[in-house]
Order: sequence, then structure tokens, then C-alpha cells
Amino acid sequence: MTKIRQYKSILALGLSAIMIIGSPPLFAQDLGNIGPRNLTELRFDECMDLALEDPERAVAEASIWYVDGGKFYARHCLGFAHAQAFRFNEALIAFVDAAQQAEKAKDKIAARFWMQAGNAALADNQFTQAITHIDAGLALGTLTSQQQGEGHLDKARALVMLENPDAAKAELQMAQKLAAEDPLIWLLSATLARRMGDLPLAKADIITASKLSPNDPAIALEAGNIAFSVHDFGEAKTQWQQAITLRPNGRHAETAKGYLDQLNDVQAPEAASTDASASAEAAPSSEASSAEAATP
Repeated sequence: MTKIRQYKSILALGLSAIMIIGSPPLFAQDLGNIGPRNLTELRFDECMDLALEDPERAVAEASIWYVDGGKFYARHCLGFAHAQAFRFNEALIAFVDAAQQAEKAKDKIAARFWMQAGNAALADNQFTQAITHIDAGLALGTLTSQQQGEGHLDKARALVMLENPDAAKAELQMAQKLAAEDPLIWLLSATLARRMGDLPLAKADIITASKLSPNDPAIALEAGNIAFSVHDFGEAKTQWQQAITLRPNGRHAETAKGYLDQLNDVQAPEAASTDASASAEAAPSSEASSAEAATP
């Protein structure tokens, strides 16, 4: 039986670059039950495992395997290994080749290979290409609803970078319908809505994201950003503190600490000003006291 697994590459396409929040997405490609079979399956799994441990050796192994008849599975492993080594353009070339070969062979895995090509194009800042490759995968009609949702999510990322937020919003809405249980989709939708000034939508979407993944520091961080945007500074502070508590040494915690420092710097002078005003109202000036004393 095909091994069901999620290979999570570390294509470093930070959300800070994509949606102006601080969590890197994982480019997870679940090959599910449409993966390779029998001896090919075994070698594919070994090659993918090697890519996670030693990308350079995996590049060599995939190249040898391709010569030995590994076809598009070997090309996919080659692309995955390059991606693990942050060589995204080389990964893109290999993924496109794998997708084209698989599609020609009428193998259902072609759609997932196109999605990988789209991921690599995103990581390589080739945003128009990313959309093209993702659309190619979606058009084959073999992806699950969840996988289609991931595709529309990735298209939204590309569209944000192409400065087309309205189209990105439409893609995220489609992703929400197809993969409603994916908290990342709701998180990115909330972030985009905040950036577009649609704070009611941002608040609604971040609430959904928090329900789906209550212990995610990225969601807590964005919840604080949204609260700050509506001038609910108490809630902003609470959410940023939560982001720190959930993962004290994570990148979201560092961002949250910076926001809290800025918030404290802003609130401290305001508090001092308020205290001074209150003191002035409570204690009349010496001139006023003399005048009151002289009044019969």
C-alpha cells in the first residue's frame, strides 16, 4: 500500500514577504494514494527521505535514478532535493519537467507536481509563473477539495505580490469554500482584509482561524494586529502576550515583543499626560486659591 505522508520542504517564502505577517508557510505536498507503487514507491520514499537529510546526496541519487528509468518520480525527487537546498529555480525546472512527463503519461500525480512547481516559483519570486503552474494543476480535475483550496491559497499569495489584492481576496474566498478547516487560509484572509482596511472581515476571519487553531502564535500575533487597528489596545496587548507565551523563542514572539515595546512607549506618555491633567484639576493653582480666599 502506498505510504501516506506529508513531505514538508523548507522553501523560505516568509509570510512577512507575502502577507506582511511573520510566519513561513510549509510547502506540504501530500502525495496521498496517488503516489508511486511497488519498487518505484520504495525508491521514491528513500529518495525523498534522503532529500530531507542530505539534499546534495539526494540530487545525485535522483539523477542516477532518472537514468535508470525513474521517470517523473525521479525528477520530482530531484526538484524536492534542490528545494531543500534553497535552489528554487533548479527545483522549479525539475518540478515542471516531472509534471509534464506525468501529465503525458496520464498519471494522476501530475496535478500535485504542478502544485509543487507553483510552490517553487513562489519561492523564486516568479509570481506570474506560479499562477500559471497552479492553474495547470487545478485544470486537471484530479485534486481533492483540500488540495484545490491550497492551490487557490498559493495563487492568492502570488497575486498579493503582484499587487492585485482584489484578485487575491477572491482566491482566498474560493480557498475558504474548498478547505474551510484550514486555519492558514482564514489567517491570511484576515491579514489581507486588515491591509485592505476591511476590519470587520478581518475580525471575523481571525476569530475563525483562532477556533480552528487556538494555539497558533501566528494567529495570536495577527489577532493583536487587528485589535490594534481598531484601537482596542488592551486586546492587542493580550493577544501579543499570548503569541509570546505559546512559543517564547519563536519568531512570532520576537515580533510580538517589539510591538509590545512600541505600545508601551506610546501609552507611557499618554498615561503621564493623563495623570498630570488629573492632578491639575484636583489641585487649584495658587492664584485661584488666593482669589477664592479673597472672595466673600
